[in-house]
Amino acid sequence: MFVFRFEAVLTARTNAEELRRKALAEAERALAACREALRESRRRRRMGLHELDAARRSGFRAAEIPLHLAYLGRLEEELRERARALAAAEQKVHRCRRELLEAAKARRMLEKLREKDLAAYEAGLAAAERKFLDEVAGRRAFERT
Repeated sequence: MFVFRFEAVLTARTNAEELRRKALAEAERALAACREALRESRRRRRMGLHELDAARRSGFRAAEIPLHLAYLGRLEEELRERARALAAAEQKVHRCRRELLEAAKARRMLEKLREKDLAAYEAGLAAAERKFLDEVAGRRAFERT
């Protein structure tokens, strides 16, 4: 019966790859959420600019100007913060993807070694079987003479 000498290491690397696959999926979900938040902030800024323009056209009170400008300033700061969060999320996705590729490469290396060991084991079994059959044939030939 074939027993791979590094089976525990292969199992550990397979588990590590699966953990990295889950981390990548989580990072991609966080990236999608950051993109959606940035889109929402941009939409709110466009709406704020539109409201300011509509108020300006309809004739608004001077006291409303600082309120609109403060709101738009806060939206601009929110946009910058969300853009920074998006960049960080993209970096995390790239890092997780790179780690997953490295883990998959390490696992595949061990799987190839396992395949080689299995092929050598099967070749040894086949050689032993041929030797046994040759002995049996030789004894029968000897017994006939």
